[in-house]
Amino acid sequence: MLAKLPSTAPISVLRISQLALEWQEAKYASADTRRMRDNMLVSGAWHDVDETLLELAGTEWRPARRIVGEAMAKDFDFILSDSVSFWRCRELVTAGRLKIRGTLSEIVEAELCR
Repeated sequence: MLAKLPSTAPISVLRISQLALEWQEAKYASADTRRMRDNMLVSGAWHDVDETLLELAGTEWRPARRIVGEAMAKDFDFILSDSVSFWRCRELVTAGRLKIRGTLSEIVEAELCR
């Protein structure tokens, strides 16, 4: 970080105020996610992540860890972690949108399909 310090630029008071307002709006929006899009904080939902997981699962049985790995490589305006991906898979199984071959408690070892 010290090597990058000389090339950093200060953030203007106006930008700091703008970010603070965006954060307050996002905080009270009661949304599932908060993301940086086009250099602005925006509220979002898990819909795009869920749809990606469903698409990657397909109609044939596939290892859950492969589906999650492929989803993590996608661009969601935030870094999608494996723990969040497996959580969303469990939610989709519970909602009946994904089928599981294995158990929810050991979803890492399970297979999934639509």
